[in-house]
Amino acid sequence: MIVPQVSDKSPSYFNGWELKSPKTFYIVNLLQLNRVYTSVWFLLLVFIIMLSLGYSLYSQVRRNLKRRDFVPLSSHWPAAADWDSIDTKTVIEQESLIRFMRGRRYFLKNGRDDVLVFTKNSINRWGGVIFHSGLFLIIIAALVGLAFQERGFVQIMEGEVFSGMHDDFLVKDLGVFQERFDAGFKTQLYKFYHEYWETDQIKDISSSVNIIDKDGKTKEKTINVNSPLKYNGINIYQSFDYGYALTFALKRPDGSETVTHFLLDRPDRKTKPFVGKTDFPQTPYIFRMKFYPDISMNSFHLGKPILYLQVLKGMNNPVFEGLVIPGNVMNIEDNIVRFVNISHWSGLIYVKGVDMTIAYIGFFISCIGASIIFLLPHKEMFISQKGSVLSLYGRTSRYKPLFEEEMEAIKKEIKERYEQ
Repeated sequence: MIVPQVSDKSPSYFNGWELKSPKTFYIVNLLQLNRVYTSVWFLLLVFIIMLSLGYSLYSQVRRNLKRRDFVPLSSHWPAAADWDSIDTKTVIEQESLIRFMRGRRYFLKNGRDDVLVFTKNSINRWGGVIFHSGLFLIIIAALVGLAFQERGFVQIMEGEVFSGMHDDFLVKDLGVFQERFDAGFKTQLYKFYHEYWETDQIKDISSSVNIIDKDGKTKEKTINVNSPLKYNGINIYQSFDYGYALTFALKRPDGSETVTHFLLDRPDRKTKPFVGKTDFPQTPYIFRMKFYPDISMNSFHLGKPILYLQVLKGMNNPVFEGLVIPGNVMNIEDNIVRFVNISHWSGLIYVKGVDMTIAYIGFFISCIGASIIFLLPHKEMFISQKGSVLSLYGRTSRYKPLFEEEMEAIKKEIKERYEQ
C-alpha cells in the first residue's frame, strides 16, 4: 500500500503524520485512503465486481443450457484435407466402433451423414461455470465481511485492565454498516514477553492475559503472533506494535498531582533508543525522550535503564534537560516531577468478523472448477466410413501435442484390431 493503513501502523504514526502534515492527513482521512478495505468506495467497487461476475455466470449457464453438445452441421465439419484415412480392408459396424471408442472413454454424441461424433470430458465446458461460481461465493463472503466487520486496536500496559468498550479502543476500523464495537469482556495484561534473533529480528512476542467475563470470572490465556486467542466470538491477535511505558507523576505547589504514562514504540535496532515526544496532560510541558532499556545501549530488555529527558515549555523553550533513572525526582518551575516506573506495553488487535464458511466453500468449488478446466480438457473426434476406408479427425481445447499422441494410438489400435 502506498498510503499507510490503520491496521498496519501504530496510532503514534498517524498522530505524528497529522501534526506534520495536517492538510494531507485531512484529505487522506476524508477519502478513507488510510482504511481502504472498510471504506464506502471500496465496498461499492466490490459490489460492482460481484454484479459483473454474477451476470457472467448467468450468461455462461444460459449458453451451456441452450447449446447442444457439439452437434455438427455439415458446414461446420472439418475440411476434407484435415481428415486422416485408414484402409481397414473391411467394413466396420457402427456398433463395434461405438464400443471401441467407449473403451477409450469417448461417448457418442451425434451421428449424421455417416459421420459419428464422439466426445470426451464434456464436463469441461462447465468447468468455467464451476470455477466462477466459487469466486462468486468468495466475493459474497468478502462483501459481507467488509460491510459488517469489527476491528479495534488497543495498547495495554502490564497490570492494566482494558474495558473492551467501543470508546476505549485506541483505533477502530468498522465495516460500513457497523457503528460500535463492544467486546463484551475485559482484558488484563499480566505479562509481556519478547525475544530476538542475533540480527535484532523478532523471534517471539507474546502476551499473558486474564480474560474477565461479565460475571467477574477470570481465565488465564496466552496470545502470540502465531496463536491468536478466540473468546466470545472475537479473535484477539498479538500486534507487532509494543514497547515500554514510562510513568511520571507531577506534583504542583498546591498539592494536586497528575500521573501519566508515555508509551514508546520499539525501535528496529537494539542500539537505537526508544524515542517519543508528547505533551504532559494538564500542563504546558512537552516531554522529549530517548530511552535505553540498558545503560549499555545494546539491548531490548530491561537491565539498568536510563532516560535522556528534555522538558519543553511550549515548542522551543527548554526548562529541564538531563539523564534520569526510575525513582529520580526533578524540580521544574516549582513543580516536582518523579520518574515513577517502567513497564511493558503490548498492542492487541480485536477482530469480530462474520462466518467465513461460505468463503471456504467457494474456494473449494473454485479448486474443483480449475481442476476440471486444466486436468479434463474437452476432446472431440469425428469418424466417417466409406466402404473399408475409415477417416478420422479430432480436436481438443488444450494440450494438443498430447492429444495428437492419443489420436495416433487410437488409429494404430483400430488398424491392428480391424485389419485382422
